[in-house]
Amino acid sequence: MRGCSYSIPPIPFARMSLAVRYIFLTLLMVVLPVVALGQNWNSGEIRGTVRDASGAVVPGAKIIITNTLTGVVTDLKTNDAGKREVPD
Repeated sequence: MRGCSYSIPPIPFARMSLAVRYIFLTLLMVVLPVVALGQNWNSGEIRGTVRDASGAVVPGAKIIITNTLTGVVTDLKTNDAGKREVPD
């Protein structure tokens, strides 16, 4: 087809692309620090029930927890149901 020209209608792809890039970079700058900070958070919880050899709960049992990284030792006792929860 000689002399035939095909033209694409003018759509502002360049401007839209730039706007999308700015939005993406802004979201990245907001989300990545939050994710990075979440990785540094050391938390945990210990839950359990102390039982004797017959399977009965042991109220008032002494529990010693040692943090091997910091060397902090925590002494606790179980409640009347033989349970203890240790938050972070």
